[in-house]
Order: sequence, then structure tokens, then C-alpha cells
Amino acid sequence: MPCSSPITKGLLPYATVLAILLLVATFIIFTTPSYSYAFFFLGLLTIIWILLLILTFQIISCREKRYIDGYTLAEPLVVDDESQDQTIQTNGSTHEETTFEETTFEEASTAIAPTIPAPDVQVMRLYYLDNLKVFLTWLVVTHHVACAFGAAGTNAWPLTVGAYDNEFTHYMGKFIQLNQAYFMSLFFFISGYFAPSSYEKRRQDVSSQGLQSVHSTSRRYLMDKWKRLGRPATLFTFFAAPLIFYFCQWYMGKPYTYLPSSFQCWYLYWLLFFNLAYANVRKYQDEAQMLGTANEDRSTLSDDERKAIPGPLKRTFVYGAGICGGVMFLIMTMLGGYPTFLAGMPICQGSLANDILFFVAGIVAQKNKWLAQDLKSQLGIKVSYLYLSIALEIVTIAIITPEKSSYLVYFFQTIVAGMFCVDMSIALLQFFQEYMNFENEWSKRLSSAAYAVYIYHPIFIIASTSLFVTLYNHSIGKDNPVKWDEGHVSYFSSSPLTGGSETLVIGFTVSMVLVHFLVWPTGYFFRL
Repeated sequence: MPCSSPITKGLLPYATVLAILLLVATFIIFTTPSYSYAFFFLGLLTIIWILLLILTFQIISCREKRYIDGYTLAEPLVVDDESQDQTIQTNGSTHEETTFEETTFEEASTAIAPTIPAPDVQVMRLYYLDNLKVFLTWLVVTHHVACAFGAAGTNAWPLTVGAYDNEFTHYMGKFIQLNQAYFMSLFFFISGYFAPSSYEKRRQDVSSQGLQSVHSTSRRYLMDKWKRLGRPATLFTFFAAPLIFYFCQWYMGKPYTYLPSSFQCWYLYWLLFFNLAYANVRKYQDEAQMLGTANEDRSTLSDDERKAIPGPLKRTFVYGAGICGGVMFLIMTMLGGYPTFLAGMPICQGSLANDILFFVAGIVAQKNKWLAQDLKSQLGIKVSYLYLSIALEIVTIAIITPEKSSYLVYFFQTIVAGMFCVDMSIALLQFFQEYMNFENEWSKRLSSAAYAVYIYHPIFIIASTSLFVTLYNHSIGKDNPVKWDEGHVSYFSSSPLTGGSETLVIGFTVSMVLVHFLVWPTGYFFRL
């Protein structure tokens, strides 16, 4: 039932007025000669942005909410074999369940809810995973906008301005570091969570028998993954990315060079590789089961066989400090330090070791149905204590600024970052399960757009950054225009800007608003 709030009834006029004010404030910021006025309109811009957020959440909060699990059971989703995707077994009956598909970006994130005592078996989606997916995608886009304004240093992003030592890049660099410590690992976790159910769906679609069915299931699973992950990643790498670089080369006055690049699609390539490994493991297990070398099918567990979530000490110190911290530091050291890349993946705190661990953890979580139950009761620690631990980890990471030669200090920071990766991921899962476990028209649209937003957003960031540079050069930067560094592969400017950090703050804020304002509707109307 739609909300009767007068705010939502007048959505279009409110949004139109706010958008016009946003554009006016942006224009005045870049044309006013007085910084006092510029800051006044920056404050106005911030207020407008906050109002837009409030308007959005007003729509979300006053729409009908559907809760699952033990919190508030609303109208369940009746299973429809023709419109659903994923096979499950409940009370001896086979039904179809919508799948989250290969990544956190798939439209339908689903899981098995606790059995409802009713004649018909009903499947309910874990809506909070859809909403968490939207939040993480928003964070990725904002993260890359910060990179475009120098927060990650030189050549971390094409068409980068502000790549010099200043207050803005110092603080935003910490923001980048904290994001990098956990957010991609959490993507891998949710992807791993839906890998088993996606594989089972392909098994049900196979009509052959015996070992041929095992091979057909694995082949079909991998073909579906390639279509969903490999094809868009390949198209972006060899077509869209070179076009982006051609634009940057034209804008900067550099020689044209064909430069394929995975950009953000490294995640899709690595996820495809992880799914390849998973499919081969499942094929080996199924073959062993069919040939009689395995005694029983362990793909599903009974209630008595399911394992609990590891306790707080084991989570934080064994998996966090040990694997996400110690093993990750060892990998960085073996590959030549930080930062570097491995097959497109940024090798830094929160990358390879964390991603492998979290993908496997997602599979284990699905097998033991952790996310379909109340997470708060499974943590083994009060949520307030978990938040306190995260706060201490953030402060520790933020205040440590190790020199590249100070391996001991950087090792300690990496250990703390590994603990933060585990704690922050669990805290977000618990928070979204408790407070964001609903679906409405707007959340569905955002969720369905998220995958396309992840693919498209570099184009919008490059466009907004070039717009900022053009406006700057024709206003307050007339006497001090942006100067691009020399070199065919240098796509950054290390020249200080007039106004320093304040100008970068304005540019970042305006670009962030503009990119999100444009990329989400585009992602929705041109979904992948």
C-alpha cells in the first residue's frame, strides 16, 4: 500500500526544485570571486543534498515494509515455478526460489527462511542483502570519486586532480583505506553465499543422468557465470576502457594510445575465477558421491549438523588478525609491497587473502543457514561491544601513518585492518538485517540498478571530473589552471589548486552528488 505522506505525493515537484537549487548552487560556487560566498553556497549545497537523502529515506520508511525471519512476518512470496529461479527443498517438496545470481549485484537476493507451519511452503527473500548491496555499490562509487580528487595518490584513477600533499587528500586517504579494508571482501562473501543455491538450480535444469549430469551441471553453471560476469567485464576492458582513455588523452592533450584496462571489473574476473574453482570442487564431490567413494551427500545439513558462527575471539584474532592481517601482509611483501596489482586486483589491505576467505565463508554461511537466522543472537558478543571494537580499530588505523620503510608499523596496521575487515562486515550484516530488512518500490529499483551502476560509474566520474576542471580553469583557476603531469601513462595533475583543500572539497562534493544523481537512473533504465 503506498504511503499517504504528503511528501511522497509531491515527489516530482520537490525533486525538481531541489535539483534546480543544486545546479544554481554549483554554478555560483565556481563563479563567485569570494571564498566566503563560496563556502556559504557549499553549505547550501550540503543542505540540499541532505534534503534529497531525507526525501529518499522518507519514501523508503513510509512505504509498506516486509520483514522476514522472527522479527515481523509480512506477506510472504508465494513460490511460482515459472517466475522463480532457484530450487530448494523444504518439508519434502521442491520449489523454485529467486536467486541472487553470481554477485551481490543480482536483482533477486534470496534465501531459505525458517519454515512457516502452513500447508504450502513459502519462500521469503532476505531483503536486507538487497539493501546492503545498494549501500556497498554507493560506497564503491563514492570511493572512486574520492580517488579522482587525489585521495589515492597518482595514477590510481584516470583524470586525477589534487594529487599532491594537502589536507583533503590526507583525510580522504584514510576514508579510502578504511573502505578498501572490507567492502570488496563483503561483496565476495555475499557472492559466495549464493553460489551453492545457484549451482543447485543448474543441477535441476539438467535432464541427463549419471556422470553426464554432473559434467553438464558444472558446464551450465560456468556458462551462466561467464554470460553474467565475463562478457560485460570483457566488453568494458577492451572497448569501454580504451574509449575512456582516448577521452582522457584528448582532454589532456596527450598522444592517443589504445589502453585496455579492467578498471573496477577486476572484481568480476576474480569472482569468475572463484566460481570456476567452486564448480570444480562441486563436480569432484558429485563424482565421488556417484561413484560411491563418498558415503553421503554433504551439500545440505540437518539442523543438528549445522555449525554455529565462530565465536568473537576466533573471528577477530584467527580469521581477522591471522588471515586477513598476517597472510595479507605476507602476500603484499611477496609481491613487492604496497600498492601493487595482481591480475587487476589492487593488492593492499583487505584484498586477496580477505577475498578468498570471505568467498569461502559465504559458502559455509549458506550451508549452515547463518543469514536466515537472527545474527544478533549468533554473535556471541553484545552488539555495542562489537561497535566499540570497530571504533577502536578505526582510530588505530587512522592515526598510524607508516613510512614505506617501516615494515613493523605497517605490519601492525595491517593486522588491525584485518580485524576491522571481519568486525565491520559482521556489523553491517547485523545492522542491515535488523533495521533494513524490507522491500518497497524504491529499494527494488535501486537493487536492480546496482550491478549496472557498478559497471557504468567510471564513465560518469571521468565526465564529472573533466567538468570540474573546465569550470575551475574558467573561474577561480584562470591564473592557475590545472597542469597535467608529463608522460604518456600519467593521467593526473600534481599542481596545487587555487584555494587548496577547500577547492578539492567543493569539487569532490559536487562531483559525488552529480555522479550519483545521474548514474543510478542510468543503471536502472539500462540494466544488465
